[in-house]
Amino acid sequence: ADLHLTRCDVADLDDVRRAADVLAAARPDLLVHNAGVLPPARTVTPQGHELCLATHVLGPHLLTRRLAGALRERGGRVLWISSGGMYAQRLRAD
Repeated sequence: ADLHLTRCDVADLDDVRRAADVLAAARPDLLVHNAGVLPPARTVTPQGHELCLATHVLGPHLLTRRLAGALRERGGRVLWISSGGMYAQRLRAD
């Protein structure tokens, strides 16, 4: 197998753009989204987004969009993985 890994903080959209450039050059045929976070308090990213939203939605969608052309060229696939960890936490209304 020819495996390429690159580190990416998917909550940091600048890092997502950097990683997308690196990954696109490697001509990927698979993208697996498996990041998750459940902070005990409201936390924001360097761009000012709520951390959970950025990690689970904004970053992965941006990465997928930026790699779409490279993935399409090779008939690639995108795999989204989720967990039920959020069900163990109470939803704070404040």
